[in-house]
Amino acid sequence: MRSGGWAQEFKGGAPTYGDFLLAGPISDGFNLGAVSLRLGGKRLLFDAPSMKVTNVPEANRGLRREYRKGWELA
Repeated sequence: MRSGGWAQEFKGGAPTYGDFLLAGPISDGFNLGAVSLRLGGKRLLFDAPSMKVTNVPEANRGLRREYRKGWELA
């Protein structure tokens, strides 16, 4: 294990094994896996720039949250 960790990386040091740039794609992968399982294990094709599943339209409902009236995000 390297010393310094994420604090050193934040200050401009060498990247750690848990680099922040990897966190987004890893989270996307886990979330897409969960959505796929809810749909019976269907294979999903994800377009990252548009943040949409392209081959199973109903899967896109699992990628966004529907907020109650008055609780929407700006």
